Amino acid sequence: MKAMLTGGSKSELNDDLVITDESDVETAVERCSYRIVQVHEAVRNAVEGKWDAPIFQRGFIWKPRQLRDLADSLYRDYPIGSLLLWEDPVARSKYWVADGQHRLISLCLLFGATPFWWRRRHAKAYDYALAIDPCASDPFHSTPFAINAADEAGSRLVRLAELLNLDLDSQEGRRGLNQIVNRVTRAGVSMVANPKVVRTRLLDVWRIRKKPVMVAVLRHKTESEVLEVFERLSSGGMRFRRLLLRLIASQLRFRRGSSI
Repeated sequence: MKAMLTGGSKSELNDDLVITDESDVETAVERCSYRIVQVHEAVRNAVEGKWDAPIFQRGFIWKPRQLRDLADSLYRDYPIGSLLLWEDPVARSKYWVADGQHRLISLCLLFGATPFWWRRRHAKAYDYALAIDPCASDPFHSTPFAINAADEAGSRLVRLAELLNLDLDSQEGRRGLNQIVNRVTRAGVSMVANPKVVRTRLLDVWRIRKKPVMVAVLRHKTESEVLEVFERLSSGGMRFRRLLLRLIASQLRFRRGSSI
């Protein structure tokens, strides 16, 4: 099959833009594919270990303000960047996080969860306990960073993780939302602290869990091929990325008893 991009004559198009063989597309899809997952699905995959990362010593360096800004970006439908996974050449149902690890860890922390690889190496737990103010026009930037800010008696603040973990498809989840609405309404002192407004804002924040995350999946067979992908994607942080990929590769070799 021969196909060309439309919008100009053949002479105006670069030959590289012309698909001359359907097998070219099939090969590209086999080696790299793209998918959209929802935030809560990405978190679940990291927590359950379907998406994994090698054991390494680089500490988590994001600050509470960066986590808050990540949540606020999702709330406002701003892009947060993509994740890059490498499909395990041996266990095809397992994926290694090759890029975007800090972002994925942060998404887990928004849900009050920790990724599988942290628990495996007994890493330090982080409890940022981000809170929102459903009575404020800007729910994320009107609250303090104090860990127990939402736990104080009479507080109208709500722990973000408490809200994001509600399954509103279940009766229990809907009951939990009603309890939060009632609690905030009783504590609120402003004119917007009425059940309808509070519920609407809580639902707007809750929808963070369903926001899309772009994931690129590499299916290259060898470490050298994946390293070449990184080389071309970005020169920044390459030394660490190379170390990360070599650690992944070494774990795969250890499991197989041979090189990949």
